[in-house]
Amino acid sequence: MFFIGLGFLAWFLERPPRRLFQARPMARRGVSEKRQKAAAVQGALRQMAQGERPLYRVRMIRGGGWTVIGAEWLSGTAATRSEALAAARAALAAMLDVDADRFDVEASTF
Repeated sequence: MFFIGLGFLAWFLERPPRRLFQARPMARRGVSEKRQKAAAVQGALRQMAQGERPLYRVRMIRGGGWTVIGAEWLSGTAATRSEALAAARAALAAMLDVDADRFDVEASTF
């Protein structure tokens, strides 16, 4: 029995070491913009169906631009913050195909 254990130990020590990681990383597939938009619309409509009001934050960009956080494909330009919020609300209502009073929009502080 002792010799069987030593044989296994000798075999274990003589074999080449295993790699703990792959030499080339696996390619990561990103989520397409089309699927991101579909997921955003589906999530918002699900919240509205449950009686909740989704909250969207608008980030102000230098030069009079704005974008919706989490839906960066919705962006534009506006002279004032209130105009940017109104434009974002209209763009979100068109994207979700609902009335503009079914969700909340606020300006981001960062």
